[in-house]
Amino acid sequence: MLPADGPGRTTALALSPGRLALANLFIAAGTLILSAGGVFNSVLDEMDAFAISLVAGITVIFVGFLLTSAPKPLPPAQPWFPPSAADPESTTTDRRDPVAAGDS
Repeated sequence: MLPADGPGRTTALALSPGRLALANLFIAAGTLILSAGGVFNSVLDEMDAFAISLVAGITVIFVGFLLTSAPKPLPPAQPWFPPSAADPESTTTDRRDPVAAGDS
């Protein structure tokens, strides 16, 4: 993966050309669905078909836009160790920082 442009952003080059082509196909199909909905409304006077085509077209376009963004990589997992019985802090129920809480 290529370096990021900023926090949480990746460059367009980090995505495969096939994935970008698929995203373009989804966006184009969504616009065709919206266009068909306009024909339903203007020529056939079908408001239900127009409303359904709007929902379907916007959903397909949104899927296309989602395909253009790369998933954020997860940070490496930190190991977790159970508190030991010898640790005096492990028996306390108050986990606050004494300095931050005002206790001295």
